[in-house]
Amino acid sequence: MTTSTAIKIKLTKHGALARKKTADGRNKWVKVAPRIQLRAIGARPDRSHLAEIRFHPLKGPVRSELVDWSLMLAEKKTDLKARLATLGYEWPQDKAISDAIWIKLVSSRPKREFIIVSTPGWHANGFALPGRFFSPDATAVPVIIDPNSVEHVGAFLTGEGVLRDWQQTVGKLARKSSPLCVAISAALAAPLLRKLNMDSFAINWFGTTSEGKSLTLKVAASVAGLFGPGNTMPSWADSEAGFEGQAMGHRDCVLPLDEAADGEKAMSLAARARTLAFGIARNRPRTLAATYEKQHGLENREYRIIVLSSSERALGEVAQQAGKPRLGGEEVRLIDVPASEPDSQGIFDGKIKTEDEKSLLATTKALVEELSDASQKYQGHALPAFLTKLMTDKNWERTVRSYKDEFEAQVNAPGLKAVYRIRSNFAIIWAAAALAIDYKVLLWKKARTFRAIEKCFRRALAALQSPATTAAAESSASNSANVLQTLKEKLDQCDLRSVQQGKKASKEEATARQKADGFIINGVTYLKNDRIEGWFPSSQDRSILRKANIFRTQRKDTPTVNKKISGIEGKPRYYAIETEILNRLLATR
Repeated sequence: MTTSTAIKIKLTKHGALARKKTADGRNKWVKVAPRIQLRAIGARPDRSHLAEIRFHPLKGPVRSELVDWSLMLAEKKTDLKARLATLGYEWPQDKAISDAIWIKLVSSRPKREFIIVSTPGWHANGFALPGRFFSPDATAVPVIIDPNSVEHVGAFLTGEGVLRDWQQTVGKLARKSSPLCVAISAALAAPLLRKLNMDSFAINWFGTTSEGKSLTLKVAASVAGLFGPGNTMPSWADSEAGFEGQAMGHRDCVLPLDEAADGEKAMSLAARARTLAFGIARNRPRTLAATYEKQHGLENREYRIIVLSSSERALGEVAQQAGKPRLGGEEVRLIDVPASEPDSQGIFDGKIKTEDEKSLLATTKALVEELSDASQKYQGHALPAFLTKLMTDKNWERTVRSYKDEFEAQVNAPGLKAVYRIRSNFAIIWAAAALAIDYKVLLWKKARTFRAIEKCFRRALAALQSPATTAAAESSASNSANVLQTLKEKLDQCDLRSVQQGKKASKEEATARQKADGFIINGVTYLKNDRIEGWFPSSQDRSILRKANIFRTQRKDTPTVNKKISGIEGKPRYYAIETEILNRLLATR
């Protein structure tokens, strides 16, 4: 080894250079081997160290390899050289030159440092994704994700184009669907859970085949770039350990799991639902052997995630039919939401214009295909743009809490702790969307986005199956069923006028509106104040409707809302009716 030091070696980006004498007696640097350099020295959370060696293999571009620092020992010289040779590095056949390069390599002390972890997400004050680290401190030691991590780390890839391409395709088209708005917003909300000390939760979109449930997962995957090779997304695991690996591999991010019923022969849908709910409840995988966790840098394993899944049946219904009651609070963590509503085009509840003499069905199908293709093509731009803005915003946590409080103050919910927690989950989804709009990552309107997220929250309440909520939705009064049925009959018989907001009413329409019993605006029924009080003169009957959460309101002190409608003077109060909840309660009687 000492004789090799006589050969002077310089390791550069252009290759390994040796100092040699030329024929005319002059000394000159001559390339004797491909590029190889000790690029950085890193450490794991357990303080064990690694080396990042960057080299040019026989074929392909320059690559990096992470090796344990112990391989830099003289006793490990043969092991290190053999490992790099296996990966394609061509060592010189001249042993003296080869050893000289090795000595120069292992004795290097680069200034560059890094911390290596096994999962994405928050680490200290920064956020790590494969190949990228976001930090408010430009001088912070970068955190990189171990490419050989034992966790099922998501793809987190960047597709074609730039953020603008994603905004003008996926972002623009998704506005036609409340579920798609929620899915995109949830993908941006997941990184906020940890900082707000919120637990993981899941939204399961359920409905019949061909409603577009899978599209909600695809647009969510496009935010973070979760389409892997072959445009595949994360899939349901057939074991608790498999789900835990997926959860850790998407730590602090969204985790889309398509079609819960796939492969039911290996694991029943009811069992999958319980696995998901139980895993989410703990916010961490099961504890492994201490020695194994230490060897693989897996101490303090935990996660905060938002899972999006799809199924043909509500998972709450599946659990009940399997004869296994849902776990305590399971409906809070695993929230069933109908993927569509009556008279809508699948998941699209916005206005869809038909073109080129296409039918509405054909237009909707083309829209689904366009969104699906764009989600895969322009994936992975939105989340990095959001995180970049987040790191430069010193007040983002205060802003998010303010938006969250706004949603909870304006969206009424039954007086139950479980329902409050569900509302809190939708509130953080709204807060993330509002923040992304502020950052111009989402080119949406806040009012429209708020309504879309609130609508999905209302659908979740209508689908809720827990006995406690059902009891709260019903009044203890003996005539509660009659009151609900009476309201349904009145709604079927009364004069309701469809109103398009922003469009001025003609004189004839204004006259008709003044005589009408109420209005339908964006699918919501608004009944005039005196109609409800005339139909139900008893305050006890109106209380039954209020406790059943039939009235949508923006305030805690009144079950009505104020609304400005063209053709009606002023901004009078209306009873906004939750028809989905009403129909749900009547169907269960």
